[in-house]
Amino acid sequence: MTNPNTYTSDLRDIATAYILHREDGAVSHSAFSAALNTYQQCHPQIPRDDAVLVVSQLIDDLPQSVTVQH
Repeated sequence: MTNPNTYTSDLRDIATAYILHREDGAVSHSAFSAALNTYQQCHPQIPRDDAVLVVSQLIDDLPQSVTVQH
């Protein structure tokens, strides 16, 4: 059974990787790659295509204020 706290922690780590790269001035693709790498480290058994979908959805769900470079 999946532990909800682990799931939440994983999502937080993925979102943090994306946000930190964007705040450091990285373009969206580089920040996405960082988030994808973080996800794949947490879930190496998940196929890359599925990981891309999960990370894309997570980033889409983030508030726009954290995904747009100011």
